Amino acid sequence: SSSDPQLINLFLKWLQDVGGVKNEEIKFDMFLKKSTIIKEEFLKKVIRYWSESTGFSRDMFLKHIYFQKTNLKGSREELMGIQNNNNLPDSHADYGFIRVRVRESSMLARQISGWISGLINNIEG
Repeated sequence: SSSDPQLINLFLKWLQDVGGVKNEEIKFDMFLKKSTIIKEEFLKKVIRYWSESTGFSRDMFLKHIYFQKTNLKGSREELMGIQNNNNLPDSHADYGFIRVRVRESSMLARQISGWISGLINNIEG
């Protein structure tokens, strides 16, 4: 999970190149602050941002959208860090964050566990 598209893309590349994960096995969950007053224009811009950032179709971001509670006090603009006049996202942090999931990933989890054990054994000698 991250709000940084470069980190998400690095992880996606790693999943595909090292883990052998195919695009159709990848799912996304999108998290936005509950304090965000969701307007259709805002949501479209967020979905377009993540789609363009990752190279995955917009449909991949429509199914799993979650709203996080926040205990912060302040205006919507202060909470979102939005500085522009039209109350649309301005920086990548304003677009919430996404979690990358791999469908049926138990085999991948075992592979990763094995790689970690191998690294630890190699480091410890």
